[in-house]
Amino acid sequence: MKQLDLITTTSNIEGWKIERYCGIVTHQLVIGANLFKDMFSGIRDVVGGFAQGYQKELKKMEEVGLKSLSEKAFIKGANIIIGLRIDFDEISGGGKSMFMVSLYGTAIKGIPIDETKNVISNKIYSDTLEFLVKQEEFKEYYLNSRIKSIKTVNSLLKYEVDLTSQVFLYACSLENVDFSNIFEQIVNYFSFVPSKSISDFITSDTFLNFNTSNFKRIIRILNEIYWLDLSVIVLLFESSSFNSQVRTLTLLDCNKEYYDSDDIPLLKSIASKIENEFEQYPLYVDKKGVFGKEKKEWICPNCLHQQSLENATCGSCRYDIDEIKLKAKKKSVQLRRMAKKLEELTTKI
Repeated sequence: MKQLDLITTTSNIEGWKIERYCGIVTHQLVIGANLFKDMFSGIRDVVGGFAQGYQKELKKMEEVGLKSLSEKAFIKGANIIIGLRIDFDEISGGGKSMFMVSLYGTAIKGIPIDETKNVISNKIYSDTLEFLVKQEEFKEYYLNSRIKSIKTVNSLLKYEVDLTSQVFLYACSLENVDFSNIFEQIVNYFSFVPSKSISDFITSDTFLNFNTSNFKRIIRILNEIYWLDLSVIVLLFESSSFNSQVRTLTLLDCNKEYYDSDDIPLLKSIASKIENEFEQYPLYVDKKGVFGKEKKEWICPNCLHQQSLENATCGSCRYDIDEIKLKAKKKSVQLRRMAKKLEELTTKI
């Protein structure tokens, strides 16, 4: 994620000239990453004041909220947030307690001022110039070249070069042992990359056409960086390919760092799409036997081969349609419960 130059609670900023006001940015966070993982097992109440774990969770919520606020400001073209306010609230119900944090501020575009001359600074430090030149060199060279070593990936990270597709392809080209050895370094790189770049790659034909082994490898990376863009999931379910829809269903198993009120309509939309898309499968046809007797067969939605009713698994591509439909049904129920619970919680903020 691109870092802002400044986030402050004040409305005045020394050393900067406000070039443009970009608008108000807000964010409401219900709880950390494990909200829905723990939803049905219960959430522990904290008794006896601010225990260490209690403080840690509040700090985590604040960090996640600031990260989201920074992303929203950056999208608006801002590099500074002024007038930051952070409010914590506790909500209790059903014998359980939850904490919420609300953050808001004003996003602006600021230009640094030369304090000695009181004019807009046009100085560029030598190390900054060297960094930008190196950044451009890496981007130009590897934009159309294949990455062959983790050393290159680390250099791309050092100079903040976003080459998402090339690094994903490099990760998928490795043997299992090699991939395991450099997994953390790959994750570090994608932790820097903007979410939009990863989402663009996920919607590309390259990703959807990966073999099963590479697909699972990328899912592992996405889990580590908490990538789950619900708007992308909605888009992917528009695909007419059954295989793409099954893979999109698998993407919903990825981790998401936090949920907010904006996710409610997306969760409901995805649940509806799952129900509509997977309920229609499989399609059936009547086939005449050797002696003219008709028998019913089902058509595999993945490879389109006809299969006997006795076979739950496609004999050609090995898809188990009943297992996939059961997973889809469970996922749609889970998403609707998540949307309902999130709706209840966010209305109390």
